[in-house]
This record gives sequence, C-alpha cells and structure tokens, in this order.
Amino acid sequence: MLMKKHLIFFILIIVMGFYLILPRSALSQSGAKVENINFYAEGSKLVVTYDIVKAKPGETFDVWIKVVTTSGKEISPIALTGNIGSGNTGGTGKKITWDVEADRVTLDEEFSVEVFAKPEKKTEKVDPVVKIAAAGSLTAGDVFTPEKNNFYWLGIDYSNMKIQVELEPDVVKNQYFAAWNKLMLDEADKYNIKKMFHLKEIQKDISVITSVNSQANTSEMKAEGAPNYSLSNITSFAGSYPSFGLSGIGIVFIAEFISKKEKEGFYHVVAINLANNEVLFSERMRGEPGGAGFRNYWAGSVLEVILQFEKNYKNLKSRYSN
Repeated sequence: MLMKKHLIFFILIIVMGFYLILPRSALSQSGAKVENINFYAEGSKLVVTYDIVKAKPGETFDVWIKVVTTSGKEISPIALTGNIGSGNTGGTGKKITWDVEADRVTLDEEFSVEVFAKPEKKTEKVDPVVKIAAAGSLTAGDVFTPEKNNFYWLGIDYSNMKIQVELEPDVVKNQYFAAWNKLMLDEADKYNIKKMFHLKEIQKDISVITSVNSQANTSEMKAEGAPNYSLSNITSFAGSYPSFGLSGIGIVFIAEFISKKEKEGFYHVVAINLANNEVLFSERMRGEPGGAGFRNYWAGSVLEVILQFEKNYKNLKSRYSN
C-alpha cells in the first residue's frame, strides 16, 4: 500500500516551472540563469535539482519554491532542506528536498512546482566608525542607538527550548522550528522586529540559526517547568553559534520554555556583537500564546513578547544605556 502511494505521488508531479527573478536594479548586473532542472520522488519526499549558471564570483541568490495545484490552490512548503533560502552561490548540482509528509500536505490533483532564484544585494559598506565598534567595543547602549549601527534579524533559536505540550519533541522540531521562523519573515509587518527596536532598517539572515535549530537534541526537550536560563547560559548559547560573517548587531530570540498547562512561553530577547558573538543585551520575557492551530498558538507568545518590548522600549533604553 505504501509503495502504491509513492507511485501515485510520483505520477501526479507532471508540470514544473523554473524562474530566475531579476529585479530591475539587477538586470544589468547579473547574467545568471537557472538551468538543467530535474526532479524525482524519494518516498514521501520531492527532490528537485538545478544549476545556477553564469553567476559572477561572490554573487549569491535567495532561492524559494511555490507549489500550485491545477485548481489554483497555492501551497507554501515549509519542510525544506538543501539549497533553499538565502546565501546560495552559483554552480551545478543544487538540490532542494521537500518533505511533503512532514508538511502534512495531501497532493490529490495535478500541480506545478516553481523554483525562483533572486540575486541578493551585497551588504553595503558600513562607516569606518561602525567597523571599529564591531571589532569588539560595542555595548548594551549601542543596541538603543540604531542610527550608529547595522542591525540584523537572526531568527528564533529553539535549540535549547524545553517543552510541556501535547506533541512529541521530534514533531515540534521537524514541523515547527522552521515554520515559526518562516512566519516571522512572511508576516514581518505583524512580527515587527524593526518597530520593536525603533529601527529605520533591519536586514535579515536566519541561515545560521536555521542550521543551529536543525541540530537540536530532542532527547531532553520535555520538561515540567522552565529552566530559568541565566545570563551565563545565554552567553554560552550565543558563544557557540558559528560565525555569522556579518558586521554590526544581531537580534535573536532564544526560546526557553513553552507550556500548554501554564499557557505561557518564555524567550530571551538577545542582541549580540556579530564580530564575536558577544552578548550585548539579554532580557527574559514571558508571552501568552494565542491563535488557531499549534503553529499560530505558540507564535502568539512570540508576538506578545514583541509588543511588550515595544511598549517598554523607553524604560529598557534608560536601564541599559546608563
């Protein structure tokens, strides 16, 4: 029965589209193309391979996919691994794997899979004064002087989170870690980190935190209560991150505990010096969950933290700037 299911899944994949999206500003700068597309079913997974040819040295691309059924229904895959997201370079043998089963998607009609690749803008050069500060002399006060520094949203780190919920740890990790971070990007106007920190601009790079989350150990994730991580714990977590390869201040939420019983989630709002992963600022905050479905329910606790921080921004600035 399982083999038949896989066979039907394979047969239904009959149309695929592939695109390289070039913004007007990049049309004269990039001659890159997406070519040599292929795909195959691997159990309940769909594997797509492609090449990015004629890319310039150092040029990177943001890659994403979209699935559209013949009836017009759009599906946004979440359980994706491989050469997907930001930071993809040119070259051959690129591979994206979509775990259809993990996304709980039922494909009972013909559909198309579209692959998009957009050249990424290079990070603008920062002022020499900022570069000197980023070398190791940033302080908590710099987190509240946005006009002097570059800021990056790094994502939500769930790798040390403890849970008291109805789902098993592996399910939470495999189905929701990436989904929650994707939601933060897709609905940035709602989960507004820029407004939270009173920033004019904030760049986004969740690639490192995505990798950290994928390596999370779920064997000890269940817990009866919050571990109450100290500043020493947070410093240790941040210090273990791989190099971000960026300059400025990074904002990351380090998830500590979510409890269905207590209807609460705890997160540490953390700012780090991207030059050396030094913690500049850390604030432990509690958020009440709310929303339909497991993803939205616990995303509600993140939103509550964002709104609380924004409301208390002046008090926090006064406390940490002195």
